[in-house]
Amino acid sequence: MSKKESRERYEKLSRQPCLVPQIGGNASDCGGRLENNHLTSIASRERDDLRTIRLCTFHHQAQSPLPHCESYHKGKKLFFDKYGNDDELLAKQNEILESGVDYYE
Repeated sequence: MSKKESRERYEKLSRQPCLVPQIGGNASDCGGRLENNHLTSIASRERDDLRTIRLCTFHHQAQSPLPHCESYHKGKKLFFDKYGNDDELLAKQNEILESGVDYYE
């Protein structure tokens, strides 16, 4: 994929809500600030805009006032058990991006 295509994917991703509620069929926001999370466990440890998913701060780094143990970076095993591993998360995110739905247009 070219740099232009990579940048376009990243921009599309930036217009998506958190992936976690979408896995359950609900496209609502979780209420936290949204971030693009680079999946470093796929293929290599390098950051790559093609291996990114959209997460709110709660599901990305557990930055919540509530007790939280299902975030990508804090409680990764529980997160993977509930929502899928990096390959599954990336496949779901790509499926959503390819559908052409833009939640913030």
